[in-house]
Amino acid sequence: MKKSILLINPWIYDFAAYDFWAKPLGLLYIASILQNYKEFNIHFIDCTDRYFPDIETKDKKDGTGKYHTEEVPIPECLRWMNFKYKRYGIPLNLFEKKLNATVGNAYMRSLQNDKEINKVDACLITSRMTYWYPGVLKVIELIRKFFGSIPIILGGVYPTLCKEHSQQNAKADFFIYGEGEEQIIQVLNETLNLKLETFFNLNDLDTLPLPAFEFCYNLNHLPIITSRGCPKKCTYCASRILFPKFRQRSPEKVAQEIYFHHKKFNTKHFAFYDDALLINYENHFEIILDQLLKTDINCNFHTPNGLYAPSITLNLAKKMYQLGFKNLRLSLETADAEHLKSLKRDVFAEQLKESVQNLKKAGFDKSDIGIYIMLGLPEQTEEEVIESINFIKEIGASPKLTEYSPLPHTEEWDKAVKNATLDITNEPLLHNNSVYHFISRTLSPKSKHRLKKIISNETTD
Repeated sequence: MKKSILLINPWIYDFAAYDFWAKPLGLLYIASILQNYKEFNIHFIDCTDRYFPDIETKDKKDGTGKYHTEEVPIPECLRWMNFKYKRYGIPLNLFEKKLNATVGNAYMRSLQNDKEINKVDACLITSRMTYWYPGVLKVIELIRKFFGSIPIILGGVYPTLCKEHSQQNAKADFFIYGEGEEQIIQVLNETLNLKLETFFNLNDLDTLPLPAFEFCYNLNHLPIITSRGCPKKCTYCASRILFPKFRQRSPEKVAQEIYFHHKKFNTKHFAFYDDALLINYENHFEIILDQLLKTDINCNFHTPNGLYAPSITLNLAKKMYQLGFKNLRLSLETADAEHLKSLKRDVFAEQLKESVQNLKKAGFDKSDIGIYIMLGLPEQTEEEVIESINFIKEIGASPKLTEYSPLPHTEEWDKAVKNATLDITNEPLLHNNSVYHFISRTLSPKSKHRLKKIISNETTD
């Protein structure tokens, strides 16, 4: 008899959240891998799927939109925050209804393929931000309530970056640290008494099957990953911890995947979520563009993760414009050269200026070009942020403030710990960028308010 595996992407618990083309891409890759084994029936619940049945949702023209929300009690350590704390994603009663169907009727209908199962043999749960762990704990609580002592396997960002906290607080049976595909096969072999062999090689990302997007309810927009990891060493980033080795997929296969999804699902928006999309761009990203330009594809592309500005040549910018790129985001973090060096960033003012000029010559305007400025970095001053904002405006782009969130095991972490007025080491909820800003000795909430007003061209005192 086949083993039934339930994969779950938990809710977001936060003060604010918005869907920028997000889907649980890592879990969808794992779902696709497990579907390749005849031993399994795979079932999938994404608690943040905005198109879940019986939920009303609206998209903006670019495919982004608001999550359904339910207010929940604020955790004790955050009660000093004067904001509402919410659960973002499907209503709790709909999730419980799906689980209750299994217990009450001795079967559960798979949310997508309508297959009936008699039981759940193992549950795989992913996690994203470290400070979203309350969603993980809630899912585990409900799985225990409905399915008892079945093996629960927890992976993702939370256990990888907060190993001890997850072991102490998440009542899972097994923890996956870092990339999960091979580890999950090993755990399932152990827990379910199987002898599965891996058919893929994580050193060659082309050996992985395409993500199981068929488990998603709406495919108008999809995330795309063309690589894993990043060869850069920015002190605030955890990419090298989550993915120690930088690897790129074949550009031809990436282009084929995008075109396939566009034609099969009529996908209109693709968001590149690479940490290093433009590394080795001549032999990678530019080839992806060249391949797609040969097709009849008609959609928009977005880059929510900051692009590496020095790689944006005029030729590359023209191809991006021709293909329909929108909402471009470039990484700067600060215009202060000395601070950039301390962050181990190798993007500087003149390089960024040239990149913006290339994008404008290609046809993009100011509203298309957003440049990230990090707000709340340890040792950062309000004057530094103002200078960065003014510099970006001067070169004809749009400044985009992104609040710093401290990540364990990064080089910037020790500075963040010393800079905090509360214990961020033992409480991941304090990693939240909305929270850390209030407990940081760097910039006050009043400073943050003034900076946002400067960006919106409002008058400040």
